[in-house]
Amino acid sequence: MTPDLQVMLERLEKLERQNRRLKYGGLAILIAFGALAIIGQMAYTRRVIRAKEFQLVDSHGKVMGRMRVDGNDPQLELFNQHGVSAVALYAYDKGNTGQLLLSSVDSGETSKTSADSIVMTRPDGKVLWRAPLTSASYFSK
Repeated sequence: MTPDLQVMLERLEKLERQNRRLKYGGLAILIAFGALAIIGQMAYTRRVIRAKEFQLVDSHGKVMGRMRVDGNDPQLELFNQHGVSAVALYAYDKGNTGQLLLSSVDSGETSKTSADSIVMTRPDGKVLWRAPLTSASYFSK
């Protein structure tokens, strides 16, 4: 072998070793970043968000719903397109009970239900369904 060929072979082997080290180093960096991303996602899903009020807004920034605590009582309220409360769910600490408020879209009248009963009425006020059922509460016409 000529000295020039020997030098060229040594340089080629050196370059191949450097290339392997770069590949392994790049792979190690890729694995490290992947592990950090996975750990970051796991930590993110366990995060607790605390606030006094959450608002649900439409594409124009108008409040369409609200979840908040009034004193010690949690509330969930949804508004119609006119900004009037259409559905509200309240849980009261007094007596360990809750209440569901439903508002008519047409008249704005509000009907309340408690934890011990639910009543569904027609727009004219006649009872359609009631729970718990009583003998006189089957679908009246």
